Amino acid sequence: MAGRRPAHLSGDRAADRGPHPRQDRRRLGLPQWRSKLAAYVGLEPVTRQSGTSLADESRSRRGNRRLKNAMFLAVFASAGLIPTIFEPGRIELLLSKPVERYHILLGRYLGNLLVVAFNICYLVVAVWLIFGAKTGVWTVGFLWSAALTIFVFAVLLTVVLLVSVLWESAVVATMVTFALMIVSTILAQRKLIEKLLSSEWSRNVVRALYYALPKVFDLGRISRELVMGKAVDQWMPLWSSALFGAILLSAALYVFSRRNF
Repeated sequence: MAGRRPAHLSGDRAADRGPHPRQDRRRLGLPQWRSKLAAYVGLEPVTRQSGTSLADESRSRRGNRRLKNAMFLAVFASAGLIPTIFEPGRIELLLSKPVERYHILLGRYLGNLLVVAFNICYLVVAVWLIFGAKTGVWTVGFLWSAALTIFVFAVLLTVVLLVSVLWESAVVATMVTFALMIVSTILAQRKLIEKLLSSEWSRNVVRALYYALPKVFDLGRISRELVMGKAVDQWMPLWSSALFGAILLSAALYVFSRRNF
């Protein structure tokens, strides 16, 4: 018939389209598709190679930049909301109401946390649903990465809260929080840093800073292991960061309750 295309042309077009995602999933297997999902969010490990030597694995710089920059944007957006309660006229109005002081500050903290948590859950669940519908891979560990991201933001928000109570400045709160995130990434390489240091007291300082400060980079590693479906061998970064956040939140509430306005 005139309207029918030759068989060899139809076959070429089918070959150009490539295999269906579900067929590709069956060929690659579940671990490879988990790796693709981790690569999309920038959590895929990359082996650096120089000549014949292989260095350690590091986090991929590929992936969705919006997901990778979500924490910076969330902190930047929230840093300006908390200090606004200390503006002249507003703080007097808030303190005149029959509520405890810690309710005012804690309400602002929880409000910011809930807004950011909703946006993170919306983004992560949407990616999970789209990826699962297209590939047939439903990695539950990817949803746990949303919980860890919210946890990291909750810890960093305590830094914003305490700095805002002490200095009432959104700029200072943003700078201190960003500096803490950068230092945390550097301290994640503490074993390499300790090898480069010559004195024992400097090594002890690095160890003390590592265990005292929140471990943003290590929590990202835990998130990658959950996405990849691997067992997490060490939960110390989680509970130590939680302890840091609890101490700073308590300090912020105490200082706010004792200040004179």
